This record gives sequence, C-alpha cells and structure tokens, in this order.
Amino acid sequence: MQCIKQNTSGIRATPGTTLSNTQGEVIYTPPAGETVIREKLANLERFINEESVLDPLIKMAIMHYQLEAIHPFIDGNGRTGRILLLLYLKMEKLLDVPALYLSEYIIQNKSSYYHKLKAVTEVGDWEGWILYMLDMIEKTAISGLKKLEEITAVMEATSEEIREKLPKVYSKELIDIR
Repeated sequence: MQCIKQNTSGIRATPGTTLSNTQGEVIYTPPAGETVIREKLANLERFINEESVLDPLIKMAIMHYQLEAIHPFIDGNGRTGRILLLLYLKMEKLLDVPALYLSEYIIQNKSSYYHKLKAVTEVGDWEGWILYMLDMIEKTAISGLKKLEEITAVMEATSEEIREKLPKVYSKELIDIR
C-alpha cells in the first residue's frame, strides 16, 4: 500500500473504523486491531497461494470479499483489491496483461457492490456475490475487447491514410511507434 499511495501508512490501527452509506448509516464494521488484521491477511495470503479445486474465478470472488471484509488500510482498500484481482487473474493465466478496467463496473454498480458484500457478511449470500463478480469480469472483458477493436481500427485507418498521403514517409516501424 505504501508504494501505491506513496506514503508511510500501513495496516489500519485506528479503533472504531466503520463503513457507512451516503446517509451516514453504518453498514459494516471491519475487524479491529493490527494483530487481528495481520492474522486475517496472512490467512488470505495462504488462501490465494494454496492449490485449490475451486475454479479460479470463484476463488477470485472469494479472495476479493475477504480483502474488502478485512479492510486493512485506512484508505485505498478498493484500489488494492482491484489490483489484486488483476494480478490474480494474470497469475492464473486468465489474462495476458492485467489491463481490465474493473473500477468502471464497480462505480456504475456501486450500490449493488456494497449490497452484495453486505449480504455475504449478514446472511452468507455467496452465490449473489460470486454472480456479481463473474458479471463484472464478463462485462469488463467484453467492454475492453470492444475498445481494443476500436483502437485497432483507428490505428489501421491511420496507417492506411499515411501510406496513401505520405508514401515516402510511411513505414510499419513508424506506425508501430507508441
């Protein structure tokens, strides 16, 4: 977290931390105490790295819930969680490049995100949470592929225009410079 935020903050040690909705109502109280938080993070690390019969996407949803429920940092838990999701998908060889923009989906569906997190905590609704996370991955991947296709089309059109209008300048190497 210190690298991401470029500060010296570490594990949340502030007692009485709560997560509230926009009306100020407490919706969740994460575990308190640095020792407890570190134990829970160690458990999460073991879970992430252990061999499992779980489908990697199901495991990804569970690990994200665990991190968000632990809420180990004063700030940046969501960003850290999304980065870990991408790195885990890369580690499991489900992504070549960790370049899905998961934040957009979560922002657009923020109410549902918090509702699903809370439902796991309060009533054990893992199915709803996992389906939410799978939908997030699917829709984000489809959106990302669409954007990539659009970028590729613009690059090809630009390449063709340069080839036609400036044939003496055109080269594949020039077009591929980024």
